[in-house]
Amino acid sequence: MFSNTILIIDDDIKVIKSLLRIFHDYNYNILYTTDSKKAINIIDNTNIDVIITDQIMSPPTGIDILKYCNNINCKAIKILMTGYPDLSVAVTSINEGGIYHYFSKPWNDNEVRDVVRNAISLKMKIDKEDSILEDFYKIKKQYQGIVSDMAYKIETYRHSIIISMLKIIKSKDLGLYYHSTNVAKYSTNIAFLFDSCYKNFYSLINAALLHDIGKIAIRDKILYKPAKLNNNEFEQVKNHVIVGYEIVNDFDFLKTSASFIREHHERMDGSGYPKGLKFEDISFEGRLLGICDVFDALTSSRPYKEKYEIADSLDIILKGKGVLFDSTLVDILCENYNFIMGNENIFNLYFSEVTAT
Repeated sequence: MFSNTILIIDDDIKVIKSLLRIFHDYNYNILYTTDSKKAINIIDNTNIDVIITDQIMSPPTGIDILKYCNNINCKAIKILMTGYPDLSVAVTSINEGGIYHYFSKPWNDNEVRDVVRNAISLKMKIDKEDSILEDFYKIKKQYQGIVSDMAYKIETYRHSIIISMLKIIKSKDLGLYYHSTNVAKYSTNIAFLFDSCYKNFYSLINAALLHDIGKIAIRDKILYKPAKLNNNEFEQVKNHVIVGYEIVNDFDFLKTSASFIREHHERMDGSGYPKGLKFEDISFEGRLLGICDVFDALTSSRPYKEKYEIADSLDIILKGKGVLFDSTLVDILCENYNFIMGNENIFNLYFSEVTAT
């Protein structure tokens, strides 16, 4: 059985016979043709290891054939021979044809044998490297599939945790659930208006959805008290920020969101809680959640108050501009409240399943 395939192309059958004589004792599968156009067909349909071609032939010429091999990514090792030695032809064949070796007629038989033998060794090395590379890409593809599947399962697991927490909030207080989704919607819209290239939507939405989860630890008689809270009761309510932070911070993928949750009652002038942080120490997301939390609280009914009209709510927010709330965020809210309250596209893009919770 033949081990390697060589294609000889020359319009002179005597030259071909001379080459066949040289390789007579070798276990090569030798194909040959005097028609350069037929050579193209052989190259298209056969796995060739080495191509030996004459240069001066009726078009396509030898260099034309070698250039064609390069264009179709033929991996055969290319050897060019010519009866008219010319440095410019050699340079062209190397630069454009990507040849392995160039020799002139008449040739030295031993030199031709050695060149072809080395060319075949090189081709076998290339084939082995290609095989290893192909195996590597197969393994890489399998690995990527495994990683992709794992990433999907992790993301699904993370998503289920958020949904489970929302269900807890919803079972505790339907109004608190809608407040959480409203704050998520408002904050994502304002973030987009603030910076259309904003990159932190995922952590922001999770923080907004869970910013009041700490209220599940507050006794109902305090949480739903229809009258003003006394100092002790108010301190218990304020503690929901810390409780919520601790609940959410237990999950590594939510630690960034937890830091935002801890800041949503901080105020620009340092009058907020739990740490009394001022503007420069409060994250953008903390300031954003703070204004959205208050705006939705004002425009929603509570056990101890009726809801305010939107215009009155905006007036209250404006009075806190630069004192309690970030001035830029106040301006965005007041100038775009219809979009901020009505648009759900950005929120749904990141968390569409919430509506089905």
